[in-house]
Amino acid sequence: MDRAGIEALCLSLPGAVLDYPFGPQIAVYKVGGKMFAAMDLGDGLSFKVSDMAYQILTENALAR
Repeated sequence: MDRAGIEALCLSLPGAVLDYPFGPQIAVYKVGGKMFAAMDLGDGLSFKVSDMAYQILTENALAR
């Protein structure tokens, strides 16, 4: 999945918004003001979710 696909997936979640609190190099995805993912301009992607939520998100991404 490319950067655009990851962004589309993250923003498809209910209430998800995109923010840049650390500057333009790091895209931060939030729900309810809480960060759940961050992506840098390279290939870095980090999720901040429970183990169950991580499993659901990665299964959803692999199914696309």
